[in-house]
Amino acid sequence: MSEGTEAKRKAVRKFNSKCKSVAIRYTPKELSEFERFERYISENKVNKAEYIKNLIKADLDKRGY
Repeated sequence: MSEGTEAKRKAVRKFNSKCKSVAIRYTPKELSEFERFERYISENKVNKAEYIKNLIKADLDKRGY
């Protein structure tokens, strides 16, 4: 293994250790909402994570947080 590859892996691990993530799950009763979300993302060429982050930010801003 080259030193460059190992250094890159180490840098990625360090960066990832600073990140936070959230997962969501749609239940069978909510699948129509998931499909609407998928359709919007696809039709508008939007990044899912960016879209969700923007929605959360807008809601928190509106609530004064």
